[in-house]
Amino acid sequence: MSIPNRIAILNSDGTTDTTFAPSYGLDAAGKWVSVLSNGNLMVGGDFTQIDVYPRTYLAVVDQTGETLTPPTNANSVDLTGVAQTDGKAIVGGSFTLVAGATRNRIARIQSDLTVEDAYNPNANALIYATANQGDGKTIIGGGFSTVGGVTRNGIARLYNDEADSTLSVVTADLVRWLRGGSMQETQTVVFAVSTDGGATYTDIAGTLTTIAGGWEFVPSSTLTTSGLMRGRAYTSDSHSEGIQETVASFSVDPEIDVSVAGVSLVDGVSTVPFVDTQVGSTSPITVTISNTGLSDLNLTNGSNHVQLSGTNANQWTIPAQPAEPIAPGQSVTFQLVFDPSTSGSKTATVTIHSDDPDEGTFTFTITGEATPGPGTLDDTWLPVANSTVRTILTDSSNNSYPAGDFTTMNAVAVGRYAKLNSSAVLQPKAGSGANGQVLCYALLSSGKTLIGGAFTTIHGVTKRSLARLNADGTLDSGFSITLAPTTNNAVSCIVPSADGGVYVGGYFSSVNGRVSQLFKLTSTGALDTVFAPAIAGGAVLSIAVQEDGKVLVGGIFSNVNGVSTLPYIARLNADGSTDATFTPGNLNATSVNAVSLQTDGKILVATSYATKKVQRLNADGSLDATFAPSTNTATSVCILSQADGKVLITRNAGPSALTRVASSNGADDATFVASASGTLQGLAVQTDGKVLVAGGNMTFAGGTPRNLARLYNDNNSTSSVLSVISESHVQWLRGGTLPEVTQVVFRYYPTGSSTEVTLGQGSRIDGGWELTGISLPVSGTLSAYAFTPCGLNNGSSGFIEETVSFSNLPVSDLSIEYPVGTTIADNGSVTYPGTLPGQNTDIVFTLRNTGNATLSSIAASVGGEWSITSAPAASLAAGGTTTMTVRFSPTGTNQRGPVVLNVTSSVPGTKNPYAIYLYGNGVGLPTCTTGSSTSAGVGARNLSGTFKANHDTAVAYFEYKLASSTTWLSSTTQNTSGFSNVTLNTTVSGLTVGQTYQYRAAIYNAVNASNPTFGTTATFTA
Repeated sequence: MSIPNRIAILNSDGTTDTTFAPSYGLDAAGKWVSVLSNGNLMVGGDFTQIDVYPRTYLAVVDQTGETLTPPTNANSVDLTGVAQTDGKAIVGGSFTLVAGATRNRIARIQSDLTVEDAYNPNANALIYATANQGDGKTIIGGGFSTVGGVTRNGIARLYNDEADSTLSVVTADLVRWLRGGSMQETQTVVFAVSTDGGATYTDIAGTLTTIAGGWEFVPSSTLTTSGLMRGRAYTSDSHSEGIQETVASFSVDPEIDVSVAGVSLVDGVSTVPFVDTQVGSTSPITVTISNTGLSDLNLTNGSNHVQLSGTNANQWTIPAQPAEPIAPGQSVTFQLVFDPSTSGSKTATVTIHSDDPDEGTFTFTITGEATPGPGTLDDTWLPVANSTVRTILTDSSNNSYPAGDFTTMNAVAVGRYAKLNSSAVLQPKAGSGANGQVLCYALLSSGKTLIGGAFTTIHGVTKRSLARLNADGTLDSGFSITLAPTTNNAVSCIVPSADGGVYVGGYFSSVNGRVSQLFKLTSTGALDTVFAPAIAGGAVLSIAVQEDGKVLVGGIFSNVNGVSTLPYIARLNADGSTDATFTPGNLNATSVNAVSLQTDGKILVATSYATKKVQRLNADGSLDATFAPSTNTATSVCILSQADGKVLITRNAGPSALTRVASSNGADDATFVASASGTLQGLAVQTDGKVLVAGGNMTFAGGTPRNLARLYNDNNSTSSVLSVISESHVQWLRGGTLPEVTQVVFRYYPTGSSTEVTLGQGSRIDGGWELTGISLPVSGTLSAYAFTPCGLNNGSSGFIEETVSFSNLPVSDLSIEYPVGTTIADNGSVTYPGTLPGQNTDIVFTLRNTGNATLSSIAASVGGEWSITSAPAASLAAGGTTTMTVRFSPTGTNQRGPVVLNVTSSVPGTKNPYAIYLYGNGVGLPTCTTGSSTSAGVGARNLSGTFKANHDTAVAYFEYKLASSTTWLSSTTQNTSGFSNVTLNTTVSGLTVGQTYQYRAAIYNAVNASNPTFGTTATFTA
């Protein structure tokens, strides 16, 4: 076999490698050759052909000598090149074009043999030599004086991509050197060992193998002494050689490395913090023990390889000790669990025992902040009421609204109800308040509030037991409901409903003359005449409104709609009639103090039963025997469910006056420890999950008696997400310790508008609420609001609302323009120009779909003296326009209209219909009457007249002349408009004293501009 010209591969003994056979070889001198990372060869020089293939100055062949494509032809000599470990190669020479791309003397060729676009250093003259440093930067040498427009005479350094180099002694019998990125490729690697800290190195023999991304070396003899391993790579551009080296320490002993979350710890120095953890909860972290040595790492100290010590060591646990031994290069893990039993800052020391020769007892510090557990008193919230607080409620901003018997709050006179911000700071309110006990309180979606109780005046104005307040606390004088007094006259419960109405119950005997202890107000505050139950024989204490609109009532009444009712609970239909499908089981009680709905439709009731104060009914009223809370003889007065299903219960006495139970079976929740005593009354839960408690002389864990308190709840456990799923689907997911709600209303505000559009009442889904089958606009603000049952007897209602902005929904939108480009607002107006009766004026309106979905079902209607002579298209693509022509045809003079031009379409919200109010004027000839004249001084006269424009505008003036003359003179003009007579005056001067003059009124509009209307001619003597 013949030897190819000017290019060959030699075997290690110097003989020619005949498997490399590029046939004819190069047709001229080769200047340099480099082995690419994939094993192919790149060659540059003076040649224009390799084998039978045209290749000018630069080519690539494989290990057999086959010429590869695409061609990498240069337009001039290629003198130097270096291959990189990432598969790329940097080439230099005298060319200005390479591989089809303009490059001045230097280029970077990618692994697919194309020129890299982002790399263009641009040298102004010949490049002779190239080399990459260990950090990947490129040194070039040549005859240039500038590179990239920067002065560099003959030598320069260029930025490059990142270079990677990792040398590791994997085991005593394996060394691995990974080289990547822009490291210069090499074919020669030598390893050496130092045992004197790097002062001297000894090359070691062994077997070297290329692997993906680098090299592996197996020493001829097992490494037995710890030290430093050096890897050297000998690099070349075929003209000169360089050395790149990396050094790594290694130990033949076991070597412990301890890390958390990928970060290695320092023995005796590092501190690992835990997340804040609530008492009763736990927080784990995982610790990794790695063996970076070259022999097995054994964990020692018997079975207690890892130990905890220090003052707070008992606040952490180690569920399981780590496994051992740990082989070289391997790792094991174990967990540390922060399990605080008391609140405050905690710290401990962790010790890991092993046979590492210099870190046999590896230590690090752990710290954690333990926050108060569920039920613990929040000592940062310290309102002071001077007497019993009966009820408490909250809003979305965690303001609280206590009410009851107290007359001062935080030493300020308040009149038995107050508002506190989230820090318990009293907020200003109008008036002197109530003169008697306030038992219930409700926040309404309108911003107003209803209060009920045993008072007879509010702010000194007679209001028996029920009053409505404006948002600023002033009395709403437009609210007037008359409750007939009884011995214990009082309103005990106020519960709003999703339809805007409000249910009210109590001890009264009638309302506005209708006998009942339960009634409903409409959204305006009037008595609802549809809902008309007759409940008597005691009092209604608690109300709960179901999602389907049916109403549960509990109390001490004995008669509902004329039928004797035991055991003091009933369910009513929307008209107040008794729901015959609800047959309550025997509660064995003489009263039902509170009613609470669960998400599954079951009903919790607080009763007077001797030992079972809280019971549960199925949706049909039958007793649910699976719910069995622990025995407690104190009367339960409030039941409040959280969104996670847990249930809070208050009692009016006992050492367990506040407990939390599981909704599934009523079992006590041992993680909630309030240790509450005293007379507990109402409950409320803030949006952050904290629990508000109202009562009298309450103590918690034996602390100072108080009438208002706030307790911690489960930490970081509230979740509320309001979202627009699509233009027809919205969802409100609520979880954790948020207060549960029974009714949710969705509404939205269009972009740029403060007008709300109610979408409807949501339906319950797993984890929250949703509403489907709606039509949202392209953009706006979605709102979801709900009333939260709370307070004494669950008789009060807080109000929570969440909002979220949305945009770019795939829905249509409509704007109407006149003229084109000027939008007429929905409910805006357009005035037509004056038009003569019997004639017509047309206006062309442009309808534009400003949404991003097809607008359909477009139709327009108008009445009166207007008509549609050209109808709009029935549908419009997104961004499309159509026109309609609306004609004004007045039948008489004067102002005409307004009439409403209605455009209906598929657009959602308030723009359906899109209403435009049309005005116009039926015009005619103007009229005028010449009036009197009076002296205005020597040679001057005041002239008067009555004018009617009969048009949008008209010009009025006077004419005057000497009686002996035929030439009329004109006064200054005045503009007038409309269809009513107006009196106008003007003064003329320059008159000749003693002469007789004639004068007359004159007016013209667009109808008679060339032929004015004149009044009668009158005379005066100057």
